[in-house]
Amino acid sequence: MAYLAKVLPVMIASPGDVAEEREVIRAVIHDWNDVNAANSRVILVPVGWDSHSSPELAGRPQEIINSRLLEPCDLLVGVFWTRLGTPTGEARSGTVEEIERHVTAGKPAMLYFSSRPAAPESIDAAQYEALRRFRDDWCRPRGLVESFDDPDQLRSSFAKHLPIALIQNPYLRNIVSPTQDTPDVQ
Repeated sequence: MAYLAKVLPVMIASPGDVAEEREVIRAVIHDWNDVNAANSRVILVPVGWDSHSSPELAGRPQEIINSRLLEPCDLLVGVFWTRLGTPTGEARSGTVEEIERHVTAGKPAMLYFSSRPAAPESIDAAQYEALRRFRDDWCRPRGLVESFDDPDQLRSSFAKHLPIALIQNPYLRNIVSPTQDTPDVQ
């Protein structure tokens, strides 16, 4: 039977070196929907630059992503491995700009950092150092971040953390808590 539900867009913020991890995050979100959407009347929709943007000459590229994708999102999930990302002219990377804007808007961000080994020749030392500084100097003083060893551990951790965030974070709880019974659609 059809039902009305709140749609909660979830921004997946990441540089280009974590495609597998982005798919893990999407899969966990879809799994959450499979189990919880009908009962909670909430549907989580994963949104990302890699899946929801299109070519357009309408201004600064990151600003297009910010206004079209990021701003409507209620939750941001960031994931990093060896790269911080490409500078935008306003921030150290597009991912950092997304995180900073999201947090400044008073919305929750969940950040995950991979400790998976990488081939030394594949690592850009400047990118890795910028990522380390961002994690240690910007993220850690502002809250809790999570590390993971491989995509399976990310899946397990995020699957546990997502419902905790939806229940305990005041911003999200205000969105997902039913304010009135929503009737089924006949």
